[in-house]
Amino acid sequence: MVLGEIMDKLKIASLMGLEPMNEQEIRMMNPIQQAYLGDAVYELYVRTYILHTMKGSVNELNKKAVQYVKATSQAKMVYGLESFLTDDEKARIRRGRNQKSISVPKNASMSDYRYATGFEAMIGWLYLNGDVERIGEIVRAGIACLDELAAQSEGK
Repeated sequence: MVLGEIMDKLKIASLMGLEPMNEQEIRMMNPIQQAYLGDAVYELYVRTYILHTMKGSVNELNKKAVQYVKATSQAKMVYGLESFLTDDEKARIRRGRNQKSISVPKNASMSDYRYATGFEAMIGWLYLNGDVERIGEIVRAGIACLDELAAQSEGK
């Protein structure tokens, strides 16, 4: 059974005794709240990918995970996946990107930070809508995009 199937079957909200949100509640939710959830969901997918594709200490695995989850990488994914994303997904990214944030990025430009927030908002929106399969497609394509960019920068 793949991660998406497991998450779909778990229905975390119902396991916690919570009523699932309806489409209107999800649509009206603040994109920063969706990004809050999307950040955790995206990290879970990345960590799952790394555990299946790498060997090493937890420290080494974490260093690799950071390469995929940092704001600059998420911004690169948004640019690299533009033709792969649906119009609804792009709209979610724009909506999340345009939200004001009180936090200031430490290791990223404000532009990259905003695109990363938009990306996480889209992931959170997909998750709340139960579209874990699409999240898997996006994460796989995004990782491939980042790996290709890294290979190009190394001159391979």
